[in-house]
Amino acid sequence: MMMTKRSVASFLRWGSVVLVMVCCLVYFLEKQGSEYSYRVYELEKGFGYQILNNDKLLIQQDFIPTINGYKAFGTKEQARKAAIMMIDKLQAKQRPTLTEQEIKQLMR
Repeated sequence: MMMTKRSVASFLRWGSVVLVMVCCLVYFLEKQGSEYSYRVYELEKGFGYQILNNDKLLIQQDFIPTINGYKAFGTKEQARKAAIMMIDKLQAKQRPTLTEQEIKQLMR
């Protein structure tokens, strides 16, 4: 079956419309699919945090990562900053870890 110029143009036009609609749908679903939040909580000797994805526990951090031993964050603000940094990494599709340098920055 041979396609005429008119049918090729129509096919391309409708194909473009469908492609744009699919891209919009994928963008919308991805944007709606991951709602990250955090909770800071008090421990016996400091603070920890939880990262939630759509209200489901994703990460629970009771101690400061990259530091020898199990030492909690000294202040609520330090735990809050760490939680926000983790959410930023998750949203950027980065590995959810904190480096020693990032921890030192948070402790200031």
